[in-house]
Amino acid sequence: MELLIPEGTGRFVGEVRRFARALAPHVPEMERLGKTPRDVLLACGKAGLTGMEVPREYGGLGAGPLAYALAIEEVSRVSASLGAVLSVHNSVGALPIAAFGTDAQKKELLPKIASGEHLAGFAVTEAGAGSDVSSVTTTAVRKGNEWVLDGVKLFISNGSGEVINVLAATEGRRGASGQTMFIVRKGDPGFRVGAVERKMGIHADETCELVFEGCRIPADRVLGRENEGFKLAMQALDIGRIGIAAQCVGAAAGALESAIAQVRSTPRLAASQAALFALAGCATEIDAARLLVWRAADRKERGQVATVAASMAKLYASACANRTAIRLMEVMGAGALPAGNPFERLLRDSKVFEIYEGTSEIHQLIISRRLLGSWSFEKGME
Repeated sequence: MELLIPEGTGRFVGEVRRFARALAPHVPEMERLGKTPRDVLLACGKAGLTGMEVPREYGGLGAGPLAYALAIEEVSRVSASLGAVLSVHNSVGALPIAAFGTDAQKKELLPKIASGEHLAGFAVTEAGAGSDVSSVTTTAVRKGNEWVLDGVKLFISNGSGEVINVLAATEGRRGASGQTMFIVRKGDPGFRVGAVERKMGIHADETCELVFEGCRIPADRVLGRENEGFKLAMQALDIGRIGIAAQCVGAAAGALESAIAQVRSTPRLAASQAALFALAGCATEIDAARLLVWRAADRKERGQVATVAASMAKLYASACANRTAIRLMEVMGAGALPAGNPFERLLRDSKVFEIYEGTSEIHQLIISRRLLGSWSFEKGME
């Protein structure tokens, strides 16, 4: 498909590309630190990258899904970790507040989220509730003018941030119909960051355990309507999955660019059909994944349902990044083994692409269930 990119969006993406490439020399240090430093987030804020899904009246860009996907791809060409941080911050962090928050919540939270002063996250995953979101056991009980949360969330990206959207079972009710989304803020009594995970990849995305021990928050911290948190989470995840699919495309494309440069400068590789065919195959798959991302983002941009389109994009793009990593490692040989080079980093980073924002198996379930239901090409990617 041909994508007609609005002039303003094209200018923004060009600015993001320049910003990301200027940031590239700092990526190894971010990876070593195991987090994205605050000054980098503030720089992202000045570049408009932390307020892409925030309306203009609250200091954001109000850019929409297409610009968001294109920008995440550009950032991820340089750092898949920063791509993950920004994807989570914009999609499942900022967007639910912008879409479902009260006027008071928006006025209080969105300006600092848009500027990068406050990092936003999304807490659903638990030891027994990862792919099955309806099984969360973190509870929220109303006591007077407060809600009291108890439970533990695991593997939370941006978990050390200032604003976390937390899904909890309400009044002991279980299942999708008994969940509510709450806004929890850094410093709330009874809320703390637990263990910080040491992962094989995506190092600069600090991933945390979040512990709620009699965590008391004001009654007005409900996000959206009580007992409709599951529905809210599912809507936010459509955008989140488009962002992670764009991250996969960007990370794979960045590694391919490095491989092309090395093949050009290495006569032995330039004369090898095996190397040339690997580059051609990777380029074709990356472009196919990019088109799936664009289609899903375009559907969202038009206000259409994009659940299947987002799942197809996430499923294919994550697999593409994995295959690209393996093929490029094989082409580059021993030169790809030292820590920190783009091929080694993509190989480590890319495995998580098939796990977070819905495992590949979950996306296959989503797609297959729609295929066996009312889905059709004529009806569209609903």
